Amino acid sequence: MAVTTQSFLNMMLRSYGPYYDIHLTEGEENPLGEEKLPERLPRKEDFPLAARCDFHVRNDTSVLLRRNVLYSTQNFEYRYLFRVEHLTLSDYRRFEKAVLDDGMARITPGNGHMSTNLILSIVCVSADEEAVKAARHCRLHREFRLGLDGWMDFHTNLVVLDSGRICTNMGGHGDKKHLKQIWKVLNRKSAQQISRQHAATDSVCE
Repeated sequence: MAVTTQSFLNMMLRSYGPYYDIHLTEGEENPLGEEKLPERLPRKEDFPLAARCDFHVRNDTSVLLRRNVLYSTQNFEYRYLFRVEHLTLSDYRRFEKAVLDDGMARITPGNGHMSTNLILSIVCVSADEEAVKAARHCRLHREFRLGLDGWMDFHTNLVVLDSGRICTNMGGHGDKKHLKQIWKVLNRKSAQQISRQHAATDSVCE
């Protein structure tokens, strides 16, 4: 069993499942078993978005009693997971713009908003070097009212299976260790399955 874009994506989704609201695109298999998922995303032609993962945390500061809230801060994260065979620079730019446009529309500055991370994750078999460089050098950032109403950071993750490359921009460095662990686990499972197949073949030949 070779590591495929689907197997890598499924393990990513299983790892995010306990913490995120997972919105699968229509037609995508559910790797989370019987767990009930939020409404699915509509599938768009020539737009290989597999899922969007939403996370929201609110921190309240109170005085004496919990109900006496002085102020609250809210942090959001939206992960957009794409799966393609080969990533070109034009595809990368198209995905980047789509995530930026959709993510920015979800942000409401003020009212306790502190930060929103928009994360573009792409799993592909191969990629043009220009696309890899674009993902690594992405520097998108927005501040709302000079940061008083919070900010937006744009993170990128790129997994290229044929070379085993896992690339991120500066904001996405925190995901790199996790993605490398997924790659390690899947490769170990693949090697074990190949070993079992060889053993079965040898026993038949004997």
